[in-house]
Order: sequence, then structure tokens, then C-alpha cells
Amino acid sequence: MVGMKAAIVAKCRDCIYDPLPGNGTWRAQVEACTSMACSLWPVRPLTSETQEKHRDPGASARARARAKAQGFGSTVRDKEAR
Repeated sequence: MVGMKAAIVAKCRDCIYDPLPGNGTWRAQVEACTSMACSLWPVRPLTSETQEKHRDPGASARARARAKAQGFGSTVRDKEAR
């Protein structure tokens, strides 16, 4: 059985990779993919350098605030304050 990550890599590579010289590596081509309508686009394989460039520094804080507002991830201190 193929793992999820390997299946995503295989699908992205199959979809976009053009092996002709001058087009870059398969990973560079997948990173440059512009098919945002593709359900795999947000989880396509990226190098850590590209992930860092695209990372939203406020995303984690917003996710924690949403979770806290919904009652998830509350700490004991938060519960005592209520």
C-alpha cells in the first residue's frame, strides 16, 4: 500500500512534470504549479525553503484563537479564569 504523501507526490509529478531539458526538476515544476483549483495544490510537495516563503506567520495564532473560542485547546489556567 502506498502512503498518502507518496501518492500525492506521484499524482503531482504525473500531472505537471515535463522531462524536457530546460524545464527544471519535477520538484521545481510542482512548486511552480498554478492550478489552485486542484484539490492537491495546498498539500503539494514543497521544499522547506519554499514552505518558509509561503508561510503565514499569523496563521498559527489565528488557528489557536479560533480553537480557544470554540472551547478547544483551553488550558487549565484558562478554565480557572472562567
